[in-house]
Amino acid sequence: MKCFFHNGRDAAAVCQDCGRCLCSECASGHSRAICVSCLVRRNAYSRRRIYLNLAAFMIIFSILVFMLHGVKVSRTIVLDYPMSWKVALCACFTYFGWKFLSQRQGCFFIGGGLFWIFYLYFKLAFSFLVGLVVGPVRVFRMIGELLILHRSDADIQALKGGI
Repeated sequence: MKCFFHNGRDAAAVCQDCGRCLCSECASGHSRAICVSCLVRRNAYSRRRIYLNLAAFMIIFSILVFMLHGVKVSRTIVLDYPMSWKVALCACFTYFGWKFLSQRQGCFFIGGGLFWIFYLYFKLAFSFLVGLVVGPVRVFRMIGELLILHRSDADIQALKGGI
């Protein structure tokens, strides 16, 4: 069998996504055997997913800031923009805390309505605390993944130039 991209070379691996035969040069650039076109498709999907997550985060954050601005918390405290964006940021990070806790939940609870009310209340409160740590880490990790994908695109362009 010959390489899909280099007709004169013998195949050393098979692309795990599409099944194309790859020579040792085409397969050596990655930890798993994957062809350039499948790698481009995977990178585009990952980039789109990250951009959608970041956009949803920013939209929800903006909506919360404008909804919370001017809210009267007590007789003397009215939320201004600096305070409303801090509360909105904590609320957005609570979402990441909830997702983090939901991924690590390994048990099944059986209980009545009152049990579930307490369970959801405490999970929300704990998600807020966990989200204060996990939220910023997750946002920075998404930005780091975008930078890696950008570098990977430059490497792919170099590979395409050699094919």
